[in-house]
Amino acid sequence: MNTQRTGQCTLLLAALMILFPAARAAEVEWTNVVNAAAVGSSLAKTGGCNGCDDAGAQSSQQLDAGNVYMEFTVPDVSQALVAGLGNEGEGTSVAEIDFGIRIQNGVAEAIESGFPRMSTQAANGDVYRISVENGVVSYFRNNTAFYTSDQQPQYPLRADITLLGLNARVDSVMAVPFGGEVAAQQAQGGSGQTVDVVWTEMANVTMEGTTLIKTSGCDGCEDAGARSAQALSQGNVYVEFTIPDASKLLWVGLTNDRPTPDDANLDFAIRIQEGMAEVRENGEYQVTVDAANGDTFRISVENGTVSYYRNGQSIHTSSKAVEYPLYMATTLASQGAAVSDARAVPFSAPVALQ
Repeated sequence: MNTQRTGQCTLLLAALMILFPAARAAEVEWTNVVNAAAVGSSLAKTGGCNGCDDAGAQSSQQLDAGNVYMEFTVPDVSQALVAGLGNEGEGTSVAEIDFGIRIQNGVAEAIESGFPRMSTQAANGDVYRISVENGVVSYFRNNTAFYTSDQQPQYPLRADITLLGLNARVDSVMAVPFGGEVAAQQAQGGSGQTVDVVWTEMANVTMEGTTLIKTSGCDGCEDAGARSAQALSQGNVYVEFTIPDASKLLWVGLTNDRPTPDDANLDFAIRIQEGMAEVRENGEYQVTVDAANGDTFRISVENGTVSYYRNGQSIHTSSKAVEYPLYMATTLASQGAAVSDARAVPFSAPVALQ
């Protein structure tokens, strides 16, 4: 027998203050809850047929336009479920979810209106995200993009979950609106919040925790790297990263337009090799300092001026003009070249992000 319950899931504010403007947290009221129980931020199947798409729920609130992402955690990836965004479905059919991620038997698969698109591995506790930014839908596993859709979203959009396995469950469900590219606003005091960079356009690299590492391609060739999914449209910000092995050849920096991993596409970059760090701008040499394993480097944009730092010490100030939007990007040449803990931070002296 079907049971109908209405639960609430608190939508947490993601710390995307640097590359997205502030998102306003809101409580989502679930509706059309069928054969499921909503407890806190979790939704679990409690009845129906094992393997059938006869359980789930949708959010009663809807997004009428603009950018948004929905995010969720899967505690048991052996159980079949689909979670995503839907336009007008009120039932539990998988086909009603326009942009979803299907989880089953240790595999995560982007699925759109019932049609499979791209799959990747899945593990218990993985965090998945589906984002709509400037009309483009992208899919992420643990902050790493694994598919970008060519389908256009139709508004309004609602969070939509279908639970198939009898023990299927989703936890920590979030849905956060954001403004896409960042606009700088005057603000009072205080430094900004750190934001982990979400990598996309990944080539010949893999993620190992918070480390992006070259795992294939030619050793010594500029054929591996990634770009941040987020964009900075204006204002003050710095990007920061750590180098685990300063003997490996790599570049990390900011780019306005990066069609390929070639280092010449990096407008403002730090080049690492054989214990040396060089500032390079579109491939042109600027200055050199020593580099050691575990060093932290920073590239800062303040009032239109770009500065470079090693372990908190300034090493160069650029005279090159900044062209927005800017993305964080990497070019990894040596096999095993890696970048760890890539993050971005807004600051409020004198300008901060709202």
